[in-house]
Amino acid sequence: MKLMRRTFFLLLALSSVGLANAQTSQLQPYGELTAGATRFRTAVLPTYSAAVGLQGDGLAVGLRYRYAASPMKEADVSHDVSLLVQHNARLAPRLELFGGVATGFAVQHSRLLYEKPFAAGYIWTLNAEVDLGLRWYVSENVALTLNVGAGYRLTAHEWRSLSNRLPYDPRSVPTFVTATGGVSIGIPPRQKRLNLPPQLVVEGDAPILTPLQ
Repeated sequence: MKLMRRTFFLLLALSSVGLANAQTSQLQPYGELTAGATRFRTAVLPTYSAAVGLQGDGLAVGLRYRYAASPMKEADVSHDVSLLVQHNARLAPRLELFGGVATGFAVQHSRLLYEKPFAAGYIWTLNAEVDLGLRWYVSENVALTLNVGAGYRLTAHEWRSLSNRLPYDPRSVPTFVTATGGVSIGIPPRQKRLNLPPQLVVEGDAPILTPLQ
């Protein structure tokens, strides 16, 4: 898992630097924590995730780490890292609808599937997912979230095989479905300070120029 953690922090650094250079004045950082469930194959697994990124002007871009647990080790346990791109639309002063896509990679552990010890029985897969959800703002920068998503989690070989037999029956491809809820916290930008002599500034909603005494 050391390689996965290093890759996660590398992707986070690259995406943050690129976005900050692109629209520093229009985007603000945010973080999100969620919990829920994932249905994959025949199992329903408790799922936890954390995301960080930048948002603003109806667009949010971030990185998400998600962990799907299997308490009895009866199904796939997965750790995945995905790049998120979401579009936001305000429905009401406190209610926001968002939808987007996520793509990345996952490590799946399964003692039953790969016939190896649990720690050693794993496989790397590629994710593709669509998401739809709601945010209810309890304050200007804090929102409660509800999100549902669906996607595919396949190895590179399986993705190539899938592309060679289009059109295909979606029921023949293992699909995962998620439902999560949580909290999103935005970090407001710092207020710009006026670099003026104190004699020229009067407290109020806007700076007012006054003559020097």
